[in-house]
Amino acid sequence: GEPRLGDADLDGKVTSNDALMALQQTVGIINMGCLSFALADTDEDIGRISANDALKILQATVGLLEL
Repeated sequence: GEPRLGDADLDGKVTSNDALMALQQTVGIINMGCLSFALADTDEDIGRISANDALKILQATVGLLEL
């Protein structure tokens, strides 16, 4: 499917791997491209990836939150 909010790895699905990528971006292990970064930035602080973004992605994977 088409990449959507929360889909950091651009595979068309929001999964725990997307949350992992958000955390890796947060601590500088990876450097996401522009589209991945924009899709991983799921909270209200536009332009910054944080653990909160990873949490929201994880919540979406188990149906607690809709992105």
